[in-house]
Amino acid sequence: MGATFESVASGFAPGALAASVFGLLSPNTPLSAWTPLAGPGCFQFASPEAIALVVPQAAIATGSMRIPNTASHAGLVLFHQFLQLEPGGSLQPTLVSSSNGLRLSLGTF
Repeated sequence: MGATFESVASGFAPGALAASVFGLLSPNTPLSAWTPLAGPGCFQFASPEAIALVVPQAAIATGSMRIPNTASHAGLVLFHQFLQLEPGGSLQPTLVSSSNGLRLSLGTF
């Protein structure tokens, strides 16, 4: 509480864009339900209440969220993950993939 949550994901493809996604739910939905461009085995583990576009540097993306120092947020559960939009080559389609998901409980250790 009253701090900044930071996360790091690695393994992004050259030229890829990332989205840092925070949500109140974990839908656990295959990305293929949203787009035919989804990689195999990729899932949506965070609902999209807050999304920030991130440009990975040296295949690493970082995301952060300021957590207010308010008692009303204690016990709040958030979910977080990164999504990758990887540009395809000249004859290759764009690929959408996802990181693992995180479950955050605010104010608890």
